[in-house]
Amino acid sequence: MNILDQDLILELFRSNYEIFLGCLFLGTFVVTYYLIPKVLWVSKEKKLTAAVVGRSSHTVETPSFGGVAFFFHSFSCLSLIQSIRLSYVRNHHHGKE
Repeated sequence: MNILDQDLILELFRSNYEIFLGCLFLGTFVVTYYLIPKVLWVSKEKKLTAAVVGRSSHTVETPSFGGVAFFFHSFSCLSLIQSIRLSYVRNHHHGKE
């Protein structure tokens, strides 16, 4: 039994749809929660921050690179769901034409 077998993954997806999506979103949350402080640290070290100016609503320098981890994992999660959804919807024609 190969855990990376597409038919096995699709069968798990079909039979446990809510659990599968819950685990996917939970995994995305955990990875994003881990990566955001790392991205913010790199932003501060590399001076990728927006300076406080008169029109700014911030009182301290704000990393302008902070949403990258969130965007990356949101995009990855949605791509995985879309690829599974496209694999799940198949056109099975049974019968005579």
